[in-house]
Amino acid sequence: ASARPFLAAVTSSLASARILEVAKMPAVLQPSGSAGLQLEAQLPPSAQRQLWSALVRLVRLGDRRLVAAARHLALRLLKLQAGRALADTVSCSLARIIVKTTAERGESSEGEDEDDASLAAVQRDAAFRDAMTQLVDASFAVPTKEQLALGGGGSGGDAKQHKVLLRFTRPSQQTAETQQQDGADVADDREPTERTQRKRARVAERADVRGTLQQQEENTEAQVLPPTRAVRLALEVEAKAAKLGKQLSNSEAQASSRALLDDVAKGSVQLIQETINATSATQAETETRLAQLCGLLQLGACSDEALFQITSTLIESNWSSRYASVFLRASVFPKIMAASSVISRVLLQTALLFSERYAGALIESLLVPLLTARTIGPAQGEAATRILRTGVPLEQLDGFLGKSFELAAAKLTSPISSSSGNAAALEVPVTYHFFTNDAALMVLQNVLTMKAPLADATIDSFVACCEAAEEDRAGAAELHKSLKFATLVFTMVSKYADQCAAHAEALEGIGKRLTSLMAKSTMRAILKLKTPS
Repeated sequence: ASARPFLAAVTSSLASARILEVAKMPAVLQPSGSAGLQLEAQLPPSAQRQLWSALVRLVRLGDRRLVAAARHLALRLLKLQAGRALADTVSCSLARIIVKTTAERGESSEGEDEDDASLAAVQRDAAFRDAMTQLVDASFAVPTKEQLALGGGGSGGDAKQHKVLLRFTRPSQQTAETQQQDGADVADDREPTERTQRKRARVAERADVRGTLQQQEENTEAQVLPPTRAVRLALEVEAKAAKLGKQLSNSEAQASSRALLDDVAKGSVQLIQETINATSATQAETETRLAQLCGLLQLGACSDEALFQITSTLIESNWSSRYASVFLRASVFPKIMAASSVISRVLLQTALLFSERYAGALIESLLVPLLTARTIGPAQGEAATRILRTGVPLEQLDGFLGKSFELAAAKLTSPISSSSGNAAALEVPVTYHFFTNDAALMVLQNVLTMKAPLADATIDSFVACCEAAEEDRAGAAELHKSLKFATLVFTMVSKYADQCAAHAEALEGIGKRLTSLMAKSTMRAILKLKTPS
């Protein structure tokens, strides 16, 4: 019964190919005969991959009967692939996962152990044939000891061929035992004969050859591994960005000339789009270069009008949410964090530009970092509240609260440097929790009053966050006498009573330690959770 959903998923995924039906799915898992091999020969690669993906999930569920059948199918597929028959490589990888998972759980029977040994023999024979084919095709001559010592070989004795040879010259367990016995025999001969001397020479030569080949293989692999590539902008792009950055930071010149602002903004957008649209870089490299470019453009220090103009043009180009996150972190976030009073309407509108298409990026890269920042003040709290009320859909407030609570509970303490620059101060953890910050509490209180639907996991994180804050001895006393913290607990318990009931005991322990004017009201609300309605 536990496997039925997975079988149904496999059947539905293959329905478009009209190959299997629901009634026939149990027959797929019958290990007898060659049914599994026929499937691999009949199904297209995409259908095979979906089938094996579902079987991997089935094995992880642990249904013994179906797990054993899936293991049989996986072993047969791997034998088929090792025997040079046509098989999909992705399906074979998934089959190996099934075999490995069942082996780790110790669920293989004696017959399956024999299958494993047979499979290993087939795979090694196939690998040996490949190696010998490579050596013959390259007219490979086994290198002598002197040639190996000089780093050379026969006519085809390059490092790649040495590596192929080494794979089959490394001693197996049986060979190692034979060599040990040979060594013992040699040691027992107190009067070395000519035969004993030849045996000693062969043992020493084999050891030297294996050691030399092993060293050459390690050197070759070290040379083949590509060096770590430093990700940076081209020098020409850096020069252009530095020039534009100086112009963007000159707010007086922009205020005196609208045309200059338009030209600088246009040039900045062009550089950003060229960096994002580069086809020769991976997404991770592009993100790194985008962050470097935003730093050179000094977007965190430019005027609000210039940032709004650049952002609005980029939003219209429909870029990815990953790039939107990088841009928010490098531009809007530092500007809001630097504010000492209410942010301008233009900067608020710049942040709200992301709300329609990139609400997730707005939460993860701007709002959560704002709420959990050590230096959050009234200006940052007010900005976060305005953005949350206007730019974040009600159903996404749960994600915002959940991420904030989890981050605060996980990072209760972290080191910061002192203003004096003393290196020793970096090693001293400084306690901080956003429940002790009035601006952060104001943001959370405003979100809860919106009565957004919250998941049970969010309530769990809230309680865990409260408990983590109280474990901090330095901040616990301040937390207990905080009127805003008591109000926050009261609001959570009052508006989400059904979900908080599961945490009544933990919340009662928190409420008993409150000492502010809201302590009694909060405690009464908590005790109602324990009273059946």
